[in-house]
Amino acid sequence: MMFDGRTLRGEATADPLRDVDFAQATFANVEFRGYRLDRVRLPEGVRAIPHWPEVARHALELVARDRSTEGRMLAGEFRNWMNMIGQGDATGVFNRADYVTAGGEKLAQFAESVLWRTVEPERR
Repeated sequence: MMFDGRTLRGEATADPLRDVDFAQATFANVEFRGYRLDRVRLPEGVRAIPHWPEVARHALELVARDRSTEGRMLAGEFRNWMNMIGQGDATGVFNRADYVTAGGEKLAQFAESVLWRTVEPERR
């Protein structure tokens, strides 16, 4: 499921997400593009990452030369994100379960460590 709030030329602009409660939802491969999630409640285990474009760029720098399977998987994911990212203040989401499903516990731990090294402490 993708929630696409990016402004695309010639397309209708999505309304902002405000006061949305996903707390009881189950997220599997859910993406938000172009939205800020300031007043959105996410399910347990899913974390918002403010200023996602900046975080994703920095995270890509950290893994771009990592030749491990996990490094290559994350680099590919971040490169794909860079092609579709949207506004600079957009929020991304980290769903640990998605990483476990995609590549196991080792990928989930690696992704988490890379992202939390990239996110400023006050944004975690």
